Amino acid sequence: KWLERDLQASRKPWKLVFGHLPAFPQPDRDWKEPEEEPEEHHLPSRKRERFWTVLEERGVAAYLCADTHRYSRFRPAGSRVWQIDTAQARGGKSWKFDAFLIVTADARTLRFDVYRNLKEEGKFEITDTLTLQAPGAAP
Repeated sequence: KWLERDLQASRKPWKLVFGHLPAFPQPDRDWKEPEEEPEEHHLPSRKRERFWTVLEERGVAAYLCADTHRYSRFRPAGSRVWQIDTAQARGGKSWKFDAFLIVTADARTLRFDVYRNLKEEGKFEITDTLTLQAPGAAP
């Protein structure tokens, strides 16, 4: 209920929701692992349906989460809302899963640039970009 109220009250051109568990767990976009996430790493289907409906009805552009520690972006068929799993940013033994997400926005566009070190530890480069246009905005 509090999320619905907050989103309804917002007059911002872009709405982002941040959470922990993904609604729709996906394999890592670049490393393709893990193929299947354990159930504790995603929202239960009964909660997911209601949560996603709230995001859709309240004009959310993206839901950002991170529990899987893998980078992915996903938009369910027929949905306007993107799920972006932001991966991890901690270094160490599992450095290949590190990602940094930079979000830029103005009244017409919302852009997500993802930096990863896919080739060697510590060498980050843009590996994915998602740009959304506001309804009615010229491309």
